[in-house]
Amino acid sequence: MLVFPCSSCGAKLQMSEELAGRKVRCSSCQAVVTAPEKGAGDEAITAASPSAVATGAAGKGRTARDDDTARDDDRPPQRGPRRDGSSAAGKAAAGIGIGMILVIVGGIVAVLCVCGLVIGVPLALLMPAISKVQGAAGRAQTMNNMKQIALANINFADVNRGELPTPKMLMEPQKTQSVDLSWRVSILPYVEQPALYNRFDKTLPWDNARNQSLMSPMPVVYEDLVRDDGKKGTITHFQYFTGQGTLWPSNEKKRFPASFPDGTSNTFLFAEAASPVPWSKPADIAVVAGQPLPLPQDRFMVALADGSVRMVERSRVPDAGLLLWINPSDGQMPPPID
Repeated sequence: MLVFPCSSCGAKLQMSEELAGRKVRCSSCQAVVTAPEKGAGDEAITAASPSAVATGAAGKGRTARDDDTARDDDRPPQRGPRRDGSSAAGKAAAGIGIGMILVIVGGIVAVLCVCGLVIGVPLALLMPAISKVQGAAGRAQTMNNMKQIALANINFADVNRGELPTPKMLMEPQKTQSVDLSWRVSILPYVEQPALYNRFDKTLPWDNARNQSLMSPMPVVYEDLVRDDGKKGTITHFQYFTGQGTLWPSNEKKRFPASFPDGTSNTFLFAEAASPVPWSKPADIAVVAGQPLPLPQDRFMVALADGSVRMVERSRVPDAGLLLWINPSDGQMPPPID
């Protein structure tokens, strides 16, 4: 893989070696830049395995991964190193951002209510402004949830010899047979839910009575505050893409980042689906040739394989353009999505 800075905005990009010397699009600023030739200067770094430095368009540096061959096969699931480089202080800082939004919302509501009482303005006329601020807070939290899930996928690969969690969980220890449990269950130890992960029976399907009892409460990281309108439940909109022309045409193992020859910053990892599914069920966005993509018709969010999260204006990008983002190995540069 090639890792190099964008000549326009300076964001680190990760591309396949086959794209060396070709025009590529920066996932951060959308500028078209030329990928450097292999070995051209100190800024271009060639990586042939998951031990390469992986720096996403989200702007946060990731540490170099350990040599996968040195990992022990039967090591129990554990939290890998945080790929976003966050410490406890950094995590607290991120929480402050969302908290401040909620404080601002409360303050605006209080001020507007007082104004309504003082000058006689009906509160109903002020509700659109209140709703807009609340919507912004919901979008910010949803994007944060999606980023945590994307980084959990990458951390899972770090710990499991570069192998990403498959749509259907592979049973330990041989990992040759699948069970009807979602990848969302597989990454529980990497979204701070190791206790819940250990309670699942990994030999039984999601709807077995023993596992079905664990569906509620759903981990908060799978909540979509935009689509679900803040309602609690056991269903999620966050889903992989499956089918021909996607990363997951079958349940075969995929390696990170080797399975993304078009570049991790040019490929969708998962997205908000139009219809939710039970979070522990191995159900995802099914891409079927000749049929419209089952994605929301308005704006929706996607998580890229580099760990960044983007907003997509569906009206501006036809399905043919979105398919270029979904396919990790079509060899074509995808169009702008926002």
